[in-house]
Amino acid sequence: MAAACSWRERALIAWIAPRGIVAAAVSALFAIKLEEAGVRGAEQIVPLTFLLIIGTVVVQSATARRIAIWLGVTEPDDHGVLIVGATRVGRAIAKVLAQNKIDVLVADDDWIAIRAARMEGLRTYFGNPVSEHADSHLDLTGIGTLIACSSRREINTLACVRFEPEFGRDRIFRLRILAPGEAPRQAISGTLRGQPLFGEQVTQRFLEEQLEAGAQFRSTRLTEAFDWEAFRAKHGEAPLLLFAIDDKGKLRPAHAQREWQPRPGWTVITLMPAGSRAEAGAEPGETPAREAGAVGDAAATTA
Repeated sequence: MAAACSWRERALIAWIAPRGIVAAAVSALFAIKLEEAGVRGAEQIVPLTFLLIIGTVVVQSATARRIAIWLGVTEPDDHGVLIVGATRVGRAIAKVLAQNKIDVLVADDDWIAIRAARMEGLRTYFGNPVSEHADSHLDLTGIGTLIACSSRREINTLACVRFEPEFGRDRIFRLRILAPGEAPRQAISGTLRGQPLFGEQVTQRFLEEQLEAGAQFRSTRLTEAFDWEAFRAKHGEAPLLLFAIDDKGKLRPAHAQREWQPRPGWTVITLMPAGSRAEAGAEPGETPAREAGAVGDAAATTA
């Protein structure tokens, strides 16, 4: 265990490690022996020992979090995203989120798709995300949101069901493969699906066609001078709102039931159609998505 822990982790363990049971047992033995020897005040050893144990527990519990933060060994906030499906759309979403400093993990059992994601610098897991192997090897540290955008409906549904207890239903999202009313005999029951991303009518095919036509994901930092109303006034209804990142770094995916509106200080991520992007210049806070920097692989396996 020591070899697997950094010195910072060992320092935290040394501070909070339990020691009271040994002290309590030894003090009771010493008290008995000293009383037999006629030593005055021997009966005070046990209560004083327990008082010391209680004091150290209180001090350690009150300071453990601050020391962990100071040592830099606290678990990160669960602002990260697990993207199931290394499709072209899934990789594009992952890149723009990584560009905005959102921790992203892309999972898929399609080796060709995962290889493309790795070539684009994305952190990946090669394997079925709902498999027993994933239960043991899929590192979800800092991950708190699921985006299911596999090209296979069954994988999306299983991922929504699998991760709902862990993330919560309000943080489970899926990108539609079929539009509402399309192929009703093949559609999955709504009780097994996550919230549809970006609106009921937005499908993977729609986004693929937009990207093929030259559309780009664009990140825009809203300010008091250039707020969401000003953004809409400048670009109209053409840009599709995909995500917002609030001033605390929390990701807010856009969906039909959302109860929030982008505010100054937030970053909005939109899909900017090719025509509107060419006609309207960029504000100072607007940046198109760029290639994500290399951030390595996580829990990658071989076929």
